[in-house]
Amino acid sequence: MDAVTRRSTAFSKALAGVIKASRLEKDLSQYEVANRAGITSQYVGYIERLQRCPTVDTLARLAIALETTATDLVSRAEEATRKR
Repeated sequence: MDAVTRRSTAFSKALAGVIKASRLEKDLSQYEVANRAGITSQYVGYIERLQRCPTVDTLARLAIALETTATDLVSRAEEATRKR
């Protein structure tokens, strides 16, 4: 695995973790976040388990549902990636 792939994979894992942590911090179920974001709860689960990567539009929808910004989610994921 090359360096770009390793870094991209690490970022994707971190972003999934940040999304899940944000949801849990707000004491929301996957269903509640999905309903707010206009996506399915199954898709939220896929994102959190790294079975799917969110598009920019979906990331923005998730951020709104989690009462934050896409920038905040990405920044937190970048920070988590740097700590590894």
